Amino acid sequence: MESAPTKIISLKRKLDIIDPDYLEKDARPKVDVTKGLTKAEIAERRRLGYVNVINGLTKQSWMSAFMCCAARPSSQEDYTNVILKYLSAESKVLRDGKVVKIPREELVPGDILILSKGDKVNADALLLEISKDEKELALNTFLYTETDVPYQKEKISSMGDPWERQELLLAGTEVVAGGGKAMVLAVGDQTAIGIIMKSFEEKGFKKR
Repeated sequence: MESAPTKIISLKRKLDIIDPDYLEKDARPKVDVTKGLTKAEIAERRRLGYVNVINGLTKQSWMSAFMCCAARPSSQEDYTNVILKYLSAESKVLRDGKVVKIPREELVPGDILILSKGDKVNADALLLEISKDEKELALNTFLYTETDVPYQKEKISSMGDPWERQELLLAGTEVVAGGGKAMVLAVGDQTAIGIIMKSFEEKGFKKR
């Protein structure tokens, strides 16, 4: 008798497919961190094809799920449902010197995230500063670590896996204490989540 499949509650079982240096492969965007991206800079990134959309990471209607169930095993659907719980519809960013809210899909590399307690991180980013009136910036990293213990972040250069490095904030984490600014390094399929979701396509959904 086959045992029941393990319930998917995080990305932990898939983290081994992520190159620890995936965020170091491209030069970090040069941005005026006091003003954020300009309209021209945003337009150029759009022209280059940057969009914060992850293939396969969309909610399905019951009809579309029924039509594709033979080709799409429950594992990808399980991961999708878990990931979407850790993302928010909007992000607060600094653009043209003003703090604005934008749909998470509109984030591009170089965007300056403005983070405070309760905010979810919607792209992979580099911590730039901790708010002067805050003593720390701590994140819930359960999506990657399966632990509820807050992970304190610092503006230092550290080594290790991306979800453990103190200066990196990955999509799917949530600010539970403090606040600050972070610069978006990767969006969409270039994020850790995107790499994991792409693996389902590459392996034909065979591996759970």
